[in-house]
Amino acid sequence: MTKNPSKLAEVDYSSETLKLPIRVTIMWKVFKFGKMQSLDMVFMDEDGLKMLASIHHSMVDKFKHLLEEGKTYIMTNFAVLENDQQLRVSKLLYKLKFVRTTTIRECVLANIPLHAFSFTPFEKILFEKAPSNVLVDVIGQAFNVDDGRNVNVKRKNTVSPMNVISCTLWNDFANKFISYMEMNPASLVVIILTQANIKDTKSSLYPVGVQSYWTASKLFIDEHIKEINEFKASLAKWDSFVSKQYSQYSQSSQMTDDEKFIKNTPLKAMFELQQFKEANLCVTVGQIAKVYTDPGWFFYACTKYRVEVLVHDEEKHARFVLWDRKCMKLTGHTVNELIEQLRKDKIERIKTSMLVDSQSQEGSVGFVTPSKRLEASFLDGDDAINLSSGDLSMTKCHKQKFAK
Repeated sequence: MTKNPSKLAEVDYSSETLKLPIRVTIMWKVFKFGKMQSLDMVFMDEDGLKMLASIHHSMVDKFKHLLEEGKTYIMTNFAVLENDQQLRVSKLLYKLKFVRTTTIRECVLANIPLHAFSFTPFEKILFEKAPSNVLVDVIGQAFNVDDGRNVNVKRKNTVSPMNVISCTLWNDFANKFISYMEMNPASLVVIILTQANIKDTKSSLYPVGVQSYWTASKLFIDEHIKEINEFKASLAKWDSFVSKQYSQYSQSSQMTDDEKFIKNTPLKAMFELQQFKEANLCVTVGQIAKVYTDPGWFFYACTKYRVEVLVHDEEKHARFVLWDRKCMKLTGHTVNELIEQLRKDKIERIKTSMLVDSQSQEGSVGFVTPSKRLEASFLDGDDAINLSSGDLSMTKCHKQKFAK
């Protein structure tokens, strides 16, 4: 008896009678020694999971007229084999094989998406953390076309080692890309390459990156699909973010040393800082989210500021240390001035406590300590940071009974 419709994630050796609702995303012929060996294709279910399916060359004529890229089907009676391909289309452990009793019936399945991508982060490719035996999907802005087939792809409008991978397009993919670039030479071009092969970096002849894999890959160039539209919107958002942060420097003809440094030093996003393996000089843009008070905010030996803060941008966060000069700009006081003020406040609290003991009337008053004044200097301006006074000082505001 045929089981109820299922999903590709449930396929195993006992699943040959499952009723699989799928979409054929791509088909290609596999040749060996000049002879056709099989007709391979990729099935996708409603969750966007993908699995390889194959028709032996002896049965291609039986099934090929029933199948078409992009259409949806219900499939039953098939063989389940171990996914032992040298390069897999997904991480799933199995693949499907058509047999003579296989049935494939076309039907409308609106719940299965037309496209589903699983984009591999660039850093996983660059640091060889992505499985080398699994084909990957990548998206990025095409730029710096080396020749007819080598394209650099970046994921933001900044060119840095962590932001760019090399993408090699072969045969029809290269011809398609070249034709599009000739017709749109000045446009911002975003591409998606699916089922791309991560290049073997053991040879120094090839840069780290990806390449189209025979005819099993698929190339999307500036197509009106959700993923490309969202990527273009993210580029515009990043440009606006950087432009806003740096507009004050471009408006001045006479720049300070700090302004010159910011203008002439490479800009890095927060996630790129976390990839550094050695000391680097760069600029990053972010907002202070928290000020740490443990292990303290100054050195006792030399009475200089040392304040640790948590800074975040739109994607990541990192911990920074602010030293003496920068902290003085923020607080408007030296460490010695703040320590002296704390000492005076402590004396005032002792005097007040002694006075309270001698009074019988009740009342309350709040004392504003340097932590409150320090908090005000941190929270001045439009970009206020939501911090409490307890985060900024070892002292807190105390309430004492006082005579009316």
